[in-house]
Amino acid sequence: MSGAAELACAAAVANRRTRRVGATLAAVLFVVVFPANLQMAVDSRGASTLDQFLAWGRLPLQLPLVWWALRVRRGAARIDDAAAPS
Repeated sequence: MSGAAELACAAAVANRRTRRVGATLAAVLFVVVFPANLQMAVDSRGASTLDQFLAWGRLPLQLPLVWWALRVRRGAARIDDAAAPS
């Protein structure tokens, strides 16, 4: 299910008209799925070393993803403001 939400956010970010909303939703999604990813890492005990490494390794990557999405959102807001008729 989160894969479909990630694809929808990616499509929205890729489209200039929906970029600001898409980036906002992407940031929210990255924050909301963090507890599930943390649980997946905890549950990886007993799995292969590679699976454990991947499960734990993805956690610190979510912070830069949230930061990226918020930067895209701010950039899209500036473009929207500049394009608005005066």
